[in-house]
Amino acid sequence: MAQRLEQWIHNPLVAGSNPAGPNKGRLAQLVEQLTLNQQVTGSSPVSLICFFTRVISRQGISFFVLTPLFVKTHREDTKFNMPNLTSVQRLSRFYEDDKNVFALIMVKYTLDGNQVLVTKVSFVPIEFLDWNCLTVGALGWGQIQIANSNRIIIKDAFSRKQWMLTLCDTMLEFYPKEILKIHERAGRFEDVKSYWEKKEDIWA
Repeated sequence: MAQRLEQWIHNPLVAGSNPAGPNKGRLAQLVEQLTLNQQVTGSSPVSLICFFTRVISRQGISFFVLTPLFVKTHREDTKFNMPNLTSVQRLSRFYEDDKNVFALIMVKYTLDGNQVLVTKVSFVPIEFLDWNCLTVGALGWGQIQIANSNRIIIKDAFSRKQWMLTLCDTMLEFYPKEILKIHERAGRFEDVKSYWEKKEDIWA
């Protein structure tokens, strides 16, 4: 995990790069501490998120300044969790520039009394998430969601082009279904309107 983080800080578009510089060591140590030592206390993972933010801010690493970095947390004993990741419209525009990377830090944790024990930290671009663990929610243009945080499938170095083509196919199936739902809902409220038009206004 620490090596993967170092690679992405150095060059998020080139797999297998071997970065060097004064910043990578501290961040790698941070990830190793969070995943191995699990020395994070508190009733929620907020302290972990703030810890990442403080370290990144102090180091002033341009990768984190220029790249959206989203932290998603998941308590392992939660039976079901479907977090939103991003708007399909936002991502499609953002990825028109090959230099852009939509990066995610996904943190799995458990609670032991008043302590938070971090069990896994994944640091990946969104296109490394397999579409078999994703879905689209009906919000705005559509929201990419993790279908169930208990089942996250990561495919390292997956093709961004293939991932985006799958996104397009997914949306081309999604929108016609949503249009059908809208017609059904419009029909429902036509019936409701007809009911109220015929009803005596006893509250006037």
